Amino acid sequence: MAFPTSADDLLDEFTSLTFNTFTLDELVGAFGAPDLVSNPTVYTFVFTCSVLNALTLLFASFRLHRRLLNHAREKHVARRKRQADAKQAKREQKSAARLEAEATRVAQAERTSGGVAGAPSRWALTRHVISRARSSLGVEQESGVALGTVEVRVLRAHGLMAADRKGTSDPYVVIQCTSGAKGKTSVKP
Repeated sequence: MAFPTSADDLLDEFTSLTFNTFTLDELVGAFGAPDLVSNPTVYTFVFTCSVLNALTLLFASFRLHRRLLNHAREKHVARRKRQADAKQAKREQKSAARLEAEATRVAQAERTSGGVAGAPSRWALTRHVISRARSSLGVEQESGVALGTVEVRVLRAHGLMAADRKGTSDPYVVIQCTSGAKGKTSVKP
């Protein structure tokens, strides 16, 4: 195959192009009695179009299948997350109920024993709950490095002494870790 080197050669090349046209009867005749040797271009074109059409259908079904799988996977992940959140909420609710029941039991024991609700007995429950939380969570400190996190949730306080002249108090809780870090809750009404 030679490439044209001048504008005249290119013009001669374009003017020498011929196109084969055929009528509908010739097309029906060509497909009615297939002869690959006499019409190789037509049959190659038809075969190529058929293969491309089959590939397109295959790719479309693959994409539909992937879309359905991704949708099902997203639904599954969302369902697992909802289940995990529900389990965590249930665990937190049980823990809060257990702590409140223990606080009620200790307060009732103080009332029945006739003991005065003094400062040492107030902190005994707190120490007990924190020691149980440490033992159940496995939270310890070694050389001042925290190995875990303890979440403290203040629910309510009973039997607080009035701190101002009106006979009310503005209670809050101050928490201090063994490392020296301090934290303070907001004032609870």
